[in-house]
Formats: sequence, structure tokens, C-alpha cells
Amino acid sequence: MKILPKIATSAALAVSATLVLADDYPSRPIELIVPYQAGGLSDAMARKVAAGMSEALPNSPEVVVINKPGGAATIGLTSLSKADPDGYTIAFTTSSPIAIQPHYGKVAYTADSFVPVAKVTEIPASFNVHKDSDIKSVEDLAAWAKENPGKFTYASTGGLGSGTHLAAEDFAEALGIEIRHVPFEGTAAMTSALAGKQIMGTMQSPDLHRGGNARPLVYLTNLKLANPAYDDTPTATEMGLGVSTSFFTGFIAPAGTAQDRADMLADVIQAAVESDDFVEWLAKTNFPLDYQGPEAFAELLNDMSARSREQLAAMGLID
Repeated sequence: MKILPKIATSAALAVSATLVLADDYPSRPIELIVPYQAGGLSDAMARKVAAGMSEALPNSPEVVVINKPGGAATIGLTSLSKADPDGYTIAFTTSSPIAIQPHYGKVAYTADSFVPVAKVTEIPASFNVHKDSDIKSVEDLAAWAKENPGKFTYASTGGLGSGTHLAAEDFAEALGIEIRHVPFEGTAAMTSALAGKQIMGTMQSPDLHRGGNARPLVYLTNLKLANPAYDDTPTATEMGLGVSTSFFTGFIAPAGTAQDRADMLADVIQAAVESDDFVEWLAKTNFPLDYQGPEAFAELLNDMSARSREQLAAMGLID
């Protein structure tokens, strides 16, 4: 058995404990489906974790990244749903393709088509205004919107019916205000519209730390970008608003994958993401590490899927 790389002691012990459950696995390369184009941040993160997994797994199998982009990541997840549940095919995913897209009835899988293996990171997202806006706080936003119902315009990454759109509407409902969503084709167009003050706000990861225009009023995720620019920005949970969302990155396997193999994969993923090499790499993205194993990740995914269905139905986007 290959000696594990330098990793957190707890993760190393967890890996060692799991390996005795299936000492003949893995005996060949593991295919990691990445449902995004090569070269992007999601692809880079998946490849970084895959390299760490290869080092931590017994028998040193290669974890081979296969890019299958298209259909807002649903093409890759469709391929995973049809794969043999033998632990040799897994996928890296973000939240929307698995927690939201199946509810539209246009894909050949549901959240139950997969076994959650491990959550890796949170992609923090906030409700933002232009950096020069006179609206400086959530309280300012609530007061302005109540005096001007339906006149506060905002856009979201992903557009109509996306996770960011649902989160913003949940936030507005908690405040008891009416705001107007303006669909844009792509993040670049939305960002330009905010810069030109054609819209008043956005729901996205803020970009002040990069010299952008999106100043956050509140994070709707429970974790914030790891940058001092946002130290004073509260989360909705901290404010007691009763709303929160998650935009995760994580790993899933086909339904029917044996639990001991899913547990082993979760443990080596933990070893990979808690290694000094990955932690240093992740710090450059400002995304916080938020590892969760199969049980906690499954609970998160089930809650998100159920809540998304309720919201989409309430908004008239699905039956």
C-alpha cells in the first residue's frame, strides 16, 4: 500500500480505517467526470483534487478527468447516472445541475440518481448593490424597496430560475419587499449592466476585492469569501433573517454504489482537500474549504432539492 502524503492526521486515520473494508478496490483507474469545459475554475479544482486522490488511494490508481460539458452541466451528470455503480466512475459537480435542473423535467436523472460522496467547498454569494449606491445596508434596502415597490432591479448569475435567483427571491420574501429580477444572457452582460447602473443590484459572488463594482449588503451563504474586504459584511443567518443557501462543489457517484466504496472515496477526497498543497491553491480563489462527508452532504442536497422545488413551483416556473 502506498504511504499517504502529508495530510491532516484525522483524515489519514479515516482513510486507513476505510481501506480495510475493500482491500481489492480500486484495482484500476477511476474516471472523474467533470461536466464543464477544460480550463475553467471548476475544471482546475476537480483536477487538483483528483491528483490528491491518486496519491492517497491504495494501489496508486490514476484518477482520470474526463470533461463532458454542455447542457448547463447536465450532459455530464446524465452520463454519470448511466454508469456502473462500482466506484470507478464519479463526477465533480456544483449545486444547480443536481438540486435544481431535475425539477424542470428536461433531464434523464433526479437527485436520487446519485450517491453524495463529499462536499468540498462553498462558493459564497451575496446580494449586492453598486459600490457607489446610497443603499449601504440591508436596512437601507428594505426601507427603499418598501417606499418603491418593484422598482429595485437586480440580476443573478445563472438567470431566471437559477439558484442565485431563488436565493434572492427568498431574501426579498424574508424582508417583506418586492424586487424585480432582470434576466441577462451571461455573467459578463450582467456585470456590465451593474457597472453602467442599468440595474441596481446583483446576486452573485462580490468582486470588490478584484476592483469590481458589486458591493455586498449581506451574504446569503453561511460562508463568506476569504478576503478582508468582506470582514464587515454579515451573513443572513447572522442577521437572523431565517434564510440561507448553498452553492457547493462536491463529488457524487451513481446510485447503487456500495457504501464502503463511497466512504473510501470520501476519505481520500478529505485527505486531498486538507493537504497543504490544496489549501494553498484554494486560498488563491478566496473560496472557503467546507468538507462534508456522505451523510452531511446527502442531508444538504436533499434539503436543497426539496426547497428548490417548492420555490420553483411557487414562482410558476414548474407545475
